[in-house]
Amino acid sequence: LEELIYGCDDSTACNYDESANCNDGSCSYPENLYDCEGNCNNDSDGDLICDELEIEGCLDSNACNYNPEATDEGDCYFLHFLLRDFLIKFLLVLYY
Repeated sequence: LEELIYGCDDSTACNYDESANCNDGSCSYPENLYDCEGNCNNDSDGDLICDELEIEGCLDSNACNYNPEATDEGDCYFLHFLLRDFLIKFLLVLYY
């Protein structure tokens, strides 16, 4: 008779035990989007935030559309530029 060695016998589990021949239900798996060490499976910009969880937005707190939850730089809008653009459009409509 073969000796029963209890442990995780699933080779895809983080705590796989190759000597186990009897699964004891202790297998653990990585969270979705991560590997067994807690690293992102996809992190193209190397900022330690998984690509699937990235939030694009303005990172400049002086901008009108600042997004404190943003993790990837997006377009920022500043009041003086918005006013300038508005005035230009207004003047164009007014004079043409």
